[in-house]
Amino acid sequence: MKYEMPVVYGIVMESCKDRTFPHPSPQVIELVSRASKDPTYRKPKFRRCMDEYIATGICCKRAKVLTPELKAYYESIREKKMEAFIAKNQKKIKRFKKDLFNNAFKNELQKFDSQ
Repeated sequence: MKYEMPVVYGIVMESCKDRTFPHPSPQVIELVSRASKDPTYRKPKFRRCMDEYIATGICCKRAKVLTPELKAYYESIREKKMEAFIAKNQKKIKRFKKDLFNNAFKNELQKFDSQ
């Protein structure tokens, strides 16, 4: 989840950051993942990992080592998801950039006028 769904992972971990042992309940993970539009949630791999988490908790039978090959794989997944998100939300992004620029410009004008 940390590598395939980093945004969802961040939200889930934020929900339990004040705990001594910050690991979320399976219900929280399910709830946040289901609310996400990320297709990773619907993969059989995710379901298997969730079933293992429910059964064994934070401890797992096998070590999950991030090898350079896995890191490259997860980075490519993240890049593809980001590109798809940007393509899907291009109009919103342009509008946001325009609003951001206009607000910054207005703030600079107000500073200039107040001098």
